[in-house]
Amino acid sequence: NWLDWQAVTADVGGFTRFMRLLINFRRNRPELKRTKFVNHEDVQWHGEEPGAPDWSDTSRLVAYTMHGTGGTGLFVAFNTGHLPRALV
Repeated sequence: NWLDWQAVTADVGGFTRFMRLLINFRRNRPELKRTKFVNHEDVQWHGEEPGAPDWSDTSRLVAYTMHGTGGTGLFVAFNTGHLPRALV
């Protein structure tokens, strides 16, 4: 990746604010403070519907909920398609 650091310093409220919020998010989520590797009991996989992942070659969506470590669960979704997807 290439980053124009002069442009970053000129945009005080943009990039640095985003990075500060991202760091705070990471610090405040127990699911991201693991000391052990994630195992199958910690992750619930999803597709467009909860608990129903689509592992086919044509699927462009993968989502999961990471549990454990005292948090309420962290939901993460990746849509690699060109169109928006609605998740239930």
